[in-house]
Amino acid sequence: MVSCMFPTRFSVGKPTLDFRAGHGERSPLVVSTRRRTILLGDIFDPLTVGNYWQNSWPYKWHRQLPGKLTNSVKYKGIFQNLSVDALYGFGNQPGAFGLGSIYAVELTYTLGPAMLNAGFQQVSVPTSASGSAVGTSVGSSVNGAKTNFLHLSGAYQITRAVRLLAGWLHAQDKTGLTDLYMQQAGAPALKGASPNRIDDTLYAGANWQAMPALRFTFAYYYGHARNAEMLDGSLGRGVNQSATVLAEYSFSRQTELYAAADWARGTGAFSSDYPGGLNSAGSPTNTTGRTNQLGVAIGLRRMF
Repeated sequence: MVSCMFPTRFSVGKPTLDFRAGHGERSPLVVSTRRRTILLGDIFDPLTVGNYWQNSWPYKWHRQLPGKLTNSVKYKGIFQNLSVDALYGFGNQPGAFGLGSIYAVELTYTLGPAMLNAGFQQVSVPTSASGSAVGTSVGSSVNGAKTNFLHLSGAYQITRAVRLLAGWLHAQDKTGLTDLYMQQAGAPALKGASPNRIDDTLYAGANWQAMPALRFTFAYYYGHARNAEMLDGSLGRGVNQSATVLAEYSFSRQTELYAAADWARGTGAFSSDYPGGLNSAGSPTNTTGRTNQLGVAIGLRRMF
């Protein structure tokens, strides 16, 4: 199935309605048989409910990991209870085939109401990328610097209407780009970027099919960063937490209305990822501002 979404969103950093595609969804070309699937084109494959900063910050380790990925090929094979996914994303860098490319593999095992999932991804980033803190000693002009991403997760179907989910996300970034991409619009400017940032995020959630046409999703994220860039230029630790409630109502098989509310709070290194402080005239002071937020979104999905 090929799907496109046209959401309307409300952003904390920009208090106006935005009718552009806020999720970043893409429409891949799908070639499928009963047990094998190949997707060509742009792929968007979030692990849970991420669609804007308050509920997608765990996926900011790299803008292409694991979010939207241009010019990619994905394979899916099913072997009894085991599902195997493999992905290669082209880097789109003339003269250097490996730059910007992504390799990924994922295994999913299902037994009755239980599901276990494990995956690994690696992205190669040009050392000359904007905001990168690394030099050619870390990443060559051919292969770039690396960001490694590992995830383990599980789900259990308690009843026909209720499913529980939990997982662990781990990332090691040697490009210096995570500190840049983690920041919201209006965040204070950092003095540099970490050459070896490590993030660990735990999440837990549930899906509840309240009615045939109405579905709720609840999610909680806890993220811990090490060796992350602090506002004063040093490297340190930080914690970010968020909670999400998502409601989806289906008018038909092709059309859904959704609404989401999210709360987020950061400390330590994450404090500089929130919009910075302002003086009495309303001008930025490049200091830490309020580090807790509430985000809401509403939109319409059309699938065809």
